[in-house]
Amino acid sequence: MRLDAEISRRDTLGIAFYGRRDEHAEHEQVFPSEAYQPTTTSVEESYSIAGENVFRFLPNLDLTTGVSYDWRVLDRAQGYSGGMIHYPTRNRGAPNGQARLSWRPDPVSELHISVSDRVRFPTLFERFSTRFGGAVSNPGLRPERAQNYELGGSHTFGKIEVAGALFYSHLTDLIASFPVQYNGTTVSQSRNINSGNYAGAEISLAIPVRKNLLLGGNYTYTHQDVSAPGSSPRYRPTDVPTHKAFAYVEWSPVKKLRFVPNVAISSNRWTMNSIGTTYFRTGHNVNISARVDYQITPNVQIGANASNLLDQNYQMVGGYPEQGRNFYVNLKISG
Repeated sequence: MRLDAEISRRDTLGIAFYGRRDEHAEHEQVFPSEAYQPTTTSVEESYSIAGENVFRFLPNLDLTTGVSYDWRVLDRAQGYSGGMIHYPTRNRGAPNGQARLSWRPDPVSELHISVSDRVRFPTLFERFSTRFGGAVSNPGLRPERAQNYELGGSHTFGKIEVAGALFYSHLTDLIASFPVQYNGTTVSQSRNINSGNYAGAEISLAIPVRKNLLLGGNYTYTHQDVSAPGSSPRYRPTDVPTHKAFAYVEWSPVKKLRFVPNVAISSNRWTMNSIGTTYFRTGHNVNISARVDYQITPNVQIGANASNLLDQNYQMVGGYPEQGRNFYVNLKISG
């Protein structure tokens, strides 16, 4: 829910409220006995209230500021280890803030600088899921906090649109997955580590070759520097590739028909195997896809999509291979 009010010709105020309920139920069969353990359930509600103010100092200079308060209400948290475990429930809340200054020196250019200080609460999965015996719970897992900084801009050279940004993030109490010993077996556990730094750059291009033909793409470079004192020397930061690129063509050979082939490329990233015993690199991947849409009427559109056309066998998270070559169709009806 969001409400906006124009305080003056230069000042706009917005207030928003958000809520959701998450429930995670886990039912495990144990081998070699093949006996089923009782179902364990975790239930949590998430809320956020936020305010945003946009102040226009000049026709081409805006300052956007925002604050919010997020909180979590943990209703139930269960586990199983030789018997049902009822973890103590604990509610948490934390503030967030951000600001962005945007300047438009001319009609085809924009420059901005932004800062933010935000919190991310651990999910039910990170705190309580045992990954079917591959992990141990950590009900005391703390939220992580990030300070983010970005300097960016965009400009149109003739008909070519170019946008780019430099970014830096410093994270404290970073949540990461660690291999640990539990009952003589190596499993994984989500833990808070000291800190992490992420820095990088991104650029995007959109080139209208003809009225019915557009070429576009983007590239992101990310450098990770994570400190985990006292942890296993085997620890590696996971899930973020150093290089990531996306390119597409948008072509309308006839009126109402749109064809969009694209390719997504990611370099190696660190991940952990599904039982939490070791880290490994996933390998790079190239995903070629294509989509076609046809506007039957102003309110009805039919489309078809084909993904991973090379039928590449790859994974982004250990133990969870991505789909092979796949297809789907969709129908969109708007009022």
